[in-house]
Amino acid sequence: MFRILRFLEGADGRRLLPLAALVMLPAFFLGFFGDDFFHLILIDGKQVTAVPLDPYCFAPGSAAVMSANQRSGPFPWFAGLEAKAKFFRPLSVALMRLDRALFGQFFPGFQAHSLLWYLLLCLGALLVFRRVLPPAACSLALVLFIVDDAHFFPAAWWSNRNAVVACATAVLGLAAHLRWRETGWRPGLPLSLLGYAAGLLGAEAAVGILAYVAAYEAFGAEGGRIRRALSLTPAAVLALGYFLWYRAAGYGAAHSDMYVDPGATPLKYLAAAPLRFLQLAGGQFLSIPCEAETLIPGLAPALAAAGAGALAFILLLVAVFWRRMDPRERRALRWMGPGTAMAAAPALSAIMTSRLLLAVSLGGAVILAVILRHAGRAALDADTRTKRRAAAAVAGLLFCLHLVFAPLSWPIQTAGLRAVGAHLNRGILRNPLENMDITRRQVIVPCVPDPYAGIYPPIVRAHAGLPRARSWWPLSFAPYDHRLIRTGERTMELEVLGGEMLEGAFERLLSSSEDPLRPGDTRDLDGLVVTVLATGDRGPVHIRLDFAEAPESERYLFLMRKNGQFEPFTPPAVGESLLLPFSLRS
Repeated sequence: MFRILRFLEGADGRRLLPLAALVMLPAFFLGFFGDDFFHLILIDGKQVTAVPLDPYCFAPGSAAVMSANQRSGPFPWFAGLEAKAKFFRPLSVALMRLDRALFGQFFPGFQAHSLLWYLLLCLGALLVFRRVLPPAACSLALVLFIVDDAHFFPAAWWSNRNAVVACATAVLGLAAHLRWRETGWRPGLPLSLLGYAAGLLGAEAAVGILAYVAAYEAFGAEGGRIRRALSLTPAAVLALGYFLWYRAAGYGAAHSDMYVDPGATPLKYLAAAPLRFLQLAGGQFLSIPCEAETLIPGLAPALAAAGAGALAFILLLVAVFWRRMDPRERRALRWMGPGTAMAAAPALSAIMTSRLLLAVSLGGAVILAVILRHAGRAALDADTRTKRRAAAAVAGLLFCLHLVFAPLSWPIQTAGLRAVGAHLNRGILRNPLENMDITRRQVIVPCVPDPYAGIYPPIVRAHAGLPRARSWWPLSFAPYDHRLIRTGERTMELEVLGGEMLEGAFERLLSSSEDPLRPGDTRDLDGLVVTVLATGDRGPVHIRLDFAEAPESERYLFLMRKNGQFEPFTPPAVGESLLLPFSLRS
């Protein structure tokens, strides 16, 4: 450990940039996953919903469009009619179209393009680190940034590359701004604005990088307040113009518990922000997985508590090592520390995952590099044995988390995501549906073991060139057993046993607790009317299904997940019921 730290103190950061290619190498074998198929079919002009959508427009905020897409599927009946998840990312979409035109379905070509953007991001980070840190800490910060485990999804997942595109150009803009302010380099101002503008065309993640500009002028730049305010004004005007146009053009999120748009619902955003900020802090500094709540509902308070502990631990270490720091390190932390916190603000509006840390990790790498460097030194030269042991423990912990486990996580995450994707897609494509004409059938899936199995089958099938069902209706994503009860010739009821719908994070992406489903609410799917009979704290527990024809007719096709694939089943007879057990293995 100490040899590596000493080596990095004298290493040339430019020679470390190829490390980005090394950590990304396993991801060339990842393959397409999840939203990739959605974007690919939209780019190809294929239709999977009644009303066609655009890349990164998952729900436009129109009740008429949502109703139509619920009738056709795959949007579930319980999605809010006015739910909106519509994002402005024209540069990233143009680059995705370029990939499709150049590489067809050749995934390594897509990844080679993504690698170029990740290298550009790391180069921008190096330019920033060289400007704000002494050489002894610069290369360490760069390595921490390159191998950061939170970068895996933005760098390796094609659908998330927009964040790398946004941050890469914006970080180059930040580097130009710093050079302009520190040395008087005149091209720095226009080049910085060009970088910010390109970043904002890439994705909303660029706003997180702009936070560092504000933090620098507020806490790190030299000169009086007026000079600093004037230096910030061009970037601030650009950001304000972007925000006003973004709102006026109808972009953003609404009617969602997981996407909380600060422009549309500022009070809801402020209420959610503290818990989410602490979750991100835990992910940044101690690699606590922010995604855990998506798998285990209700875990957010525990993750936030762990994040609070991680943040307190880092602040304590900064205080302990403050006097040992180089003056440039202290100056960097004075503005990079607040900048790191401010960079988290845009991420607090989305579902909590570690991939939101891309902008945050720029300042996080600076903080961790300074702490790790001085912890390593204190472990060797502190004046007491107790202090040396304590410093060695701190250095060992941070070294293992961020320089051992983090790079190892890239191939592990690749293998895990590839295996999960292959299993889920096999379950969609390996089925007996091709033995029948499903183009005339309205497919009913009473319950699925996960949201992927509920929403993505029509999307994956469309990408594979398979026929599209007339309708695809997933009824429940609740991870519990269900009972399907036949109450009449054309009526059934579906009951969740031991739980309720809308508990999971993904179910709440397009639904809001502020506009909940209530007993008596209905959704007419044109062939099936769903009526809520009873609800729990979050969502329905009992629904009625009114069919336009007898469920046994050729109009309908009932499917369940079984033995790793979708299999048809016969609905129960009148007066009888069918237990549908929950199993992740199904």
